[in-house]
Amino acid sequence: MTMTSLSEKVSISLVGTGTATINWGDGTESLICENIEDIDDYKHTYLDVFAHTITITGEKITGLKTYKNQLTELDVSGNATLTELECWFNQLTTLDVSKNTALTWLDCSFNQLTALNVRKNTALEWLFCDNNQITELDVSKNTMLENLDCRDNQLTALDVSNNTALTGMAGSDFEALNVSKNQFTAAALNALFMTMPVLSSEIAIFENPGTDDCDESIAEAKGWNVRGSNKKMTMTTLAGEVSISCRNRSGNPRVGRRLQKRKAQRYLV
Repeated sequence: MTMTSLSEKVSISLVGTGTATINWGDGTESLICENIEDIDDYKHTYLDVFAHTITITGEKITGLKTYKNQLTELDVSGNATLTELECWFNQLTTLDVSKNTALTWLDCSFNQLTALNVRKNTALEWLFCDNNQITELDVSKNTMLENLDCRDNQLTALDVSNNTALTGMAGSDFEALNVSKNQFTAAALNALFMTMPVLSSEIAIFENPGTDDCDESIAEAKGWNVRGSNKKMTMTTLAGEVSISCRNRSGNPRVGRRLQKRKAQRYLV
């Protein structure tokens, strides 16, 4: 796999078996011997500020973490064994994962992607593509998807009728489906609600154009908890009838060591 970085300091983690070599693109290499054990922050510092192409070789690399490295390009097409890819907080404008059919976890959030094709990634369980500029997202082939975070994009429609595993992590306050801060009108949100399978699950719809005018009862009738719209209630006081609006607060607590670590790393920039 190869990647192009504009950063003076680069940090990479790998998971897998066997050995792997990291060629840092400046004439130096790092050899990881024996089993690759999710080495956190395998670091390298460059002596100049030019772009460098990093090449990683290894026959059985199953996980790659390369976030906050100012990547402008990432090519993982030659790594069919990859099951986990984290490349968030970079400057990627494109990402091709069509050859990575074993992927179960993909986090490509906080980049500059306008499109993402995951139709070949049928084993995908966790997809974080939030904070990009994606205009369309087809998850019809991702029937094993448990969590989908696609907030902060430019989506106007979404169909999750085939995503019958969208239940999130048991016991967490992490929405199984987050479409907040997109361009969904009320009609588009209602159409999304209509496609949602009957599940005991949760969706976040904060700050869409149609958030406050959509019909949440469509989703609630299917067992979904809807977070994000204004709820209005009335009460009678000595001053007469008073109308009060209460806005839910969105939260992102992660349950489990990995999700907690992901939250800390992503938001402590």
